[in-house]
Amino acid sequence: YQVKVHMTAPRRSGYGGSAEGVGRPQHRVFYGWVIIGVIWIVYLLCATPMAYGSGVIMTGMMEDGLSELTYSYATSAKYLGTAVFSICITFFIRRLGRKGTLIWGALCLGLAYTVNCFFLLPPALFILDFFVMGCATVAAGVVSGPSLINAWFERNRALPMAIFLSAGAVGGFIMPLCAGAVLTEFNWRAC
Repeated sequence: YQVKVHMTAPRRSGYGGSAEGVGRPQHRVFYGWVIIGVIWIVYLLCATPMAYGSGVIMTGMMEDGLSELTYSYATSAKYLGTAVFSICITFFIRRLGRKGTLIWGALCLGLAYTVNCFFLLPPALFILDFFVMGCATVAAGVVSGPSLINAWFERNRALPMAIFLSAGAVGGFIMPLCAGAVLTEFNWRAC
């Protein structure tokens, strides 16, 4: 009959103080919740504008001279980019890490939005730009977000995953309203 004794290290305060942290408050926030907040905002700003605001934005595009067929091809190219890049995302996560992939995807998506906003592209480049948007959307949250949640939360992952996915629902409510307001004041390129 053996009794195992577990020795534990003294608790540190996190402020560089004494080993027991006497006299200093411990205000430590779990870094996983900070990541949830960041990926929620990134997913809201990156993935939802074209997914949920596109019905409103399309009317402005047609007024600007783009045909429904071009927009349909561009939307299909965006979903094709999402599908293709979903298969390749593992390579990028291994190379850049989860956070690096998220940052890279957000920057690429921002660049694609900027090109679409400031340049009048011919239909072929417009469709290619939407393909890049689809690829970057996967990196900016669709796959890297749940991957980060799985890395930071060992148990009880349902709440962080629900919070992350609520960004899509909030974006589905907010984006058409914002796109409509921007479209009446400016044009679709400002969306």
